[in-house]
Amino acid sequence: MGFDVYGREPILTCPKPEAENYQDMTDDEKHDWHRKVLRPWTEKNPGEYFRASMWSWRPLWDIMSKTCDGILDKETMDALCFNDGAGPEDQETCTEMAEAIEDWLEESDWMDKSEYSLASNCRVKNETGEFVSMSELDDEKVWQETRSAYGIEISHIIEFCRFLRKCGGFQAW
Repeated sequence: MGFDVYGREPILTCPKPEAENYQDMTDDEKHDWHRKVLRPWTEKNPGEYFRASMWSWRPLWDIMSKTCDGILDKETMDALCFNDGAGPEDQETCTEMAEAIEDWLEESDWMDKSEYSLASNCRVKNETGEFVSMSELDDEKVWQETRSAYGIEISHIIEFCRFLRKCGGFQAW
């Protein structure tokens, strides 16, 4: 489960490839096509699509609420909490958002860290990513070996900024 965000008018370097007979492909053939054809195209066209899990969208939304307060109106900002089609409609606004988020990253020295997390009692084990029950959290050792479930890697925030700079406005589905 995640937030799928699509560019309204993405700036593309070339048309999106389509697999011939995709429905007739085996699972292995589909996997290869995604890896060899679609993924490289997506990397060259960052404004077409961005995805964040629900666990990483919350901290990303938190960053947007801190940095884009004067850029997005309250209605849009509130609507971005849900995966229901909200998003700025123009490239100018998205570019301003990217600049604000990038400035925040630079000013906060986040570039030296690997992840931005929200404070939360919802915890996951560092090594496995498994959720930790509240009874396990009572154990001091377990608490020290966990992290918030609501985290986003800095590289994923940078990827979102790349998306913003090329999306032509965006909408979530």
